Formats: sequence, structure tokens, C-alpha cells
Amino acid sequence: MFTCKTPALPSISIGKPFCKLAIVTIASAGLGSVVMAADNYTNRINYVQFPTLAEPSLTVSGRFVRPPAPVTEGKAMPAVVVLHGSGGVSVREEAYQDALAEAGIASIAIDEWFPRGMAGDAADRPQTVMETLPDVYGARAWLLKQTDIDATKIGVIGFSFGGVASMLVATHKYNDPYVTEGAGFKASIPVYPVCWIYNKVPGYDFKDLTDTSVQIIVGAEDQYDDSASACPDLVKTLPRSEQNRIDVLVLPGAHHSFDKKGEDRVGEDPYSHRGKGGKVVFKYNEEATRRSVDKVIETFRTAFDIH
Repeated sequence: MFTCKTPALPSISIGKPFCKLAIVTIASAGLGSVVMAADNYTNRINYVQFPTLAEPSLTVSGRFVRPPAPVTEGKAMPAVVVLHGSGGVSVREEAYQDALAEAGIASIAIDEWFPRGMAGDAADRPQTVMETLPDVYGARAWLLKQTDIDATKIGVIGFSFGGVASMLVATHKYNDPYVTEGAGFKASIPVYPVCWIYNKVPGYDFKDLTDTSVQIIVGAEDQYDDSASACPDLVKTLPRSEQNRIDVLVLPGAHHSFDKKGEDRVGEDPYSHRGKGGKVVFKYNEEATRRSVDKVIETFRTAFDIH
């Protein structure tokens, strides 16, 4: 940790990745808006809050990252909602946000566990992914209100638990109750989204899809699915017209959470091994991460027509 200081204000310590990359604005009790300027900044970062679309609503916080002003040249930017996994917000989401900003794409990574008083992981997360969809669409609604965001170019990416949500938002069943006008998400990227559950576990329907383009990314050694073919096999069950909007990237040698730097552990989850439960390997893989980030940027640049 190191400290960024602003004249005539208390010093505030923040993680080095935040400080070296951005001008950070924090709404702080008693201080109003505190702006911390750092040397060699590139991205613009704000910590924001918004209501979910649930009834009653929750207040969810998010890390809103925009590219530097010279990159956007005063034009409305595309944006992406970033959804964490069961473990909660981590360095993984920050890394993808940085890559998106470098490509000229804004993003908001939201924290869905804190407002629910949950610690995360398999033992302390919502009972169903569907409970968190109001959070996802609340983030989308917040983005739609930002004058520098292009309302026609909003995507979503999610990891594990968040990856499941990223699958569901591509269906009419789960998108249409929240989107009454216009289209839903332009593109969705579910990363290791536990493909065996869809159209098998009640509620997890992946059919009757919207026009959202879907790019699935998964590791060949993922022990939730226990098969490198689980996601491709799922796509094959869909009508040809829907298959044409979906692509699957299977990364050789990659386990669950392959893009979470520092991850190297064995955990347990009742949804692992195709619902049999038991131990599952979570392991970082640098090469798989590089390929995943490249595919994410390529997918969103194509969907948002960024040249």
C-alpha cells in the first residue's frame, strides 16, 4: 500500500493499482467529493451507488472506470457491466476493467454481496443467480443515465456466478421483464459459466434467446463441468438461428478461475462435478488469462463497432 495526498485534505491510502492508473473520486462522509490525483494517470475512476430494480430495492456500489478523455474525444462511449463470482470482488475484475478502458470502453464492476451482508463463496451467496438479476439491470439503468455513455452499446461480462447471470440475460425470459424499451445487452461474455446446469436445473433456462451476441469462455479442465465439451454441447441443443449468435472459446489446461491472479486452491461447491458436488480446483493460468482478455476485447470491439 502507499498513500496519495491532496493539499489541505487528510491522506487516504488506496491500493497501488488504483492510484497509479487513475484520478479517483470518492464520495466520503464529512469530506464531500475527494479527488486524488496520481502521477501518470490514464483511466478515470469513480465509486458510485445505484438502486437495483428489485422490490424492495437494494443499494449497490460499483467501480466505474472510463478511459482517459483524449481517448474518447468527447464522444459517447460503449460500456460494460462487470459481474464477480461467488468469491466476490477481486483483482480479476479490475484487470478486465483496465483492459476495457485501454480499448476505449467504460465499465462498472459491481459488488453484489456487501448490500446483502454476505461474505461470498459457496457457503454464503444467494440461493439462486436469478436473485441478483435486478442488480445487473440496475447497473445497466444507471449507465443509461450517464451522458457520456452510448445507450445502444452496453454489454455485460461475468465470472462463474456472474457468468451464469451473463447467460441468463441473453434470454427473453430474464431480459424482457427489465427491458421495456429498446434492446437489452448488445453483447454478453460469460466466463466459466457452469454450462451443465442450463435447461437441466429448474430456473436456469438458456433458450428463446434475445439478439444479444454471446461469447462463452471456459477452461478445458473446469471441474464444474468435468468436460471440455460441456459448453459446445449446450450450444448444439439450440436452434441454428440462435447458435449463430454464440461462440465458445475452450482454453486448454485451464481450470475454474484461471484468470484470477494468485488463485491456487482447492474448494468445495455443491454445483461442481455436474451437480455431484465435492472438491474443485481453482488455479490461475497466465496464458489462458492472456487469451481470455484478448477474446473479451475482440468481442466487445466487434459488438460495439470499434475500429
